[in-house]
Amino acid sequence: MKLFITSIIFLLTISTAVSQQQIKSFVKQYQTIIASVENDNNYSGYEAIAKAIGNKRVVMLGEQDHGDAPAFLAKTKLIKYLHEKMGFTVLAFESDFFSLTEGQSEINNDTSGLRKYMRGNIFPIWPYCDACDDLFNHYLPATFMSSAPITVTGFDNQLHGSYTRRKINSYLDSILSLLKTEIPNYETTRSQLLTWTDSLVKNYGKKFGKKEDFENYETLMKQISMAWVQKNGEDYTARLLQSIIGFNNQSWHYYGRNWWEGGMMRDREMAANLDWLVNVKYKNEKIIVWAANGHIVKNSGNLSNMQHTAMGTFFCDKPGNAEQTYILGFTSAQGTAGRVTIKNGVYNIVPAKKNSFETWFGETPFAFIDFLQYRSSGSNEFFLMKGGGHSYGGKQPWTQAFDGIFYIKNMYACKKKL
Repeated sequence: MKLFITSIIFLLTISTAVSQQQIKSFVKQYQTIIASVENDNNYSGYEAIAKAIGNKRVVMLGEQDHGDAPAFLAKTKLIKYLHEKMGFTVLAFESDFFSLTEGQSEINNDTSGLRKYMRGNIFPIWPYCDACDDLFNHYLPATFMSSAPITVTGFDNQLHGSYTRRKINSYLDSILSLLKTEIPNYETTRSQLLTWTDSLVKNYGKKFGKKEDFENYETLMKQISMAWVQKNGEDYTARLLQSIIGFNNQSWHYYGRNWWEGGMMRDREMAANLDWLVNVKYKNEKIIVWAANGHIVKNSGNLSNMQHTAMGTFFCDKPGNAEQTYILGFTSAQGTAGRVTIKNGVYNIVPAKKNSFETWFGETPFAFIDFLQYRSSGSNEFFLMKGGGHSYGGKQPWTQAFDGIFYIKNMYACKKKL
């Protein structure tokens, strides 16, 4: 028996080594060198990404940290290419769903209104990063005034935007007034619901409140949601109410209670909000999604280092979504990262480990590899790649988590631009 077990272990070890060599050989043979991520007209290599995307109408662009300047440059260049060459017309950010949907009414058809809308309602980690200056202050405003504009929206259920802070209670109050006859103890319910919504918004990012306060709000909101759906069906308002319920539950679990459970609640609602954008509001348009690597991964249940189900998994598990979506992750070999919202927040990223995915590109500064091409063989290899962020979590089946990878050898942190 001992000899049998030893033989099995030996064979499994050999099998893993062969698979590792196969994926390594594939990357070395089929990688496409990307000439530049800078704001120039050199798009050499980007045509390979376009070919991999094909006729898919949703492209998710990741990042390892919300302070990865070269990744933001690359994403900006990809957005230009996708817009100008492939007809993508919607850009959805990992930011406030309500603000970036309802808040569009305040843009007023001018570029100053657009800039104010983006700076006030998209997380500042992006609009205030110097690497995003061209995107937010030049390219998007220019397209906005053209015959082929890009619509900027968002899908995060977190209530953080300036429009939300000003308007969410009046919006909910208008819903309540339409349901007045369906709501028992209307005035009491209205007062409790609007008061707690105000607390959720004002205390965003903080640990606050008692468990019974969160539970009572959930009960009230579910009553409102059910009454709305019975009267109006599963429309935008119904989706928004569910999104807010998710944010309330997530807020209780975040910040020292159960971060991972709260994270999964957030990812589930982000996926549902994105699904509404993709298949309802912008069902006839092609959409670019800007979010973190850890949110966009699919098949996250196959990754042992993932603590909860990711947005990309929830989204792609819904029938029809995976077939129309291409998920592009980012990874890097060395350097620094740092968000503009964190003072003295620049840190050294974990350098590439021996025989990891990041070492297979040699001295190439930028490259792309299409995992769809590799997956066509039916393989499911486990190998070292940072994948989720700037650290390793053991060998994982990364070809199942992303459809492609944009590789950047040297990462560096964002600098704040006012």
